[in-house]
Amino acid sequence: MKDVSDYITETQKETVVDFVKEWIKDGKDVKIGSFSDIFRIENKPISYNLSFSKNKQKLSFISVHNNNKDVSFHIDVDKLTYTSEIQYIEKFIIQKFYNSDHILSDDEFNDLTNLEADKTKFRRKKIKKIQDKLI
Repeated sequence: MKDVSDYITETQKETVVDFVKEWIKDGKDVKIGSFSDIFRIENKPISYNLSFSKNKQKLSFISVHNNNKDVSFHIDVDKLTYTSEIQYIEKFIIQKFYNSDHILSDDEFNDLTNLEADKTKFRRKKIKKIQDKLI
């Protein structure tokens, strides 16, 4: 994939940040990526990877990949002055994915593992616990 990061203007970078913010505001799907600090937006044929710092508090990079044209570019978010939009994105990701109360939905689990959670097995265990308490 050809990297065109050196040819992207500040205005174009800010346009990508605006797109990501609006995507989130519209309630569209953001998925956990291949690592716990990467989140993915799919807008076929283009994908956007949001990479967070290792302490999971700051957005570090946005990578844009056009699979049809085999082109990508990366935006170092720290170098942008577009702070309120970036903070909006960071706040959303931290609240949705890094909140200690967050439990993966079955869809998120399926996206990560390509497996379906066996809900009947869970129900059987729960029923057995209740039955054991009654006896």
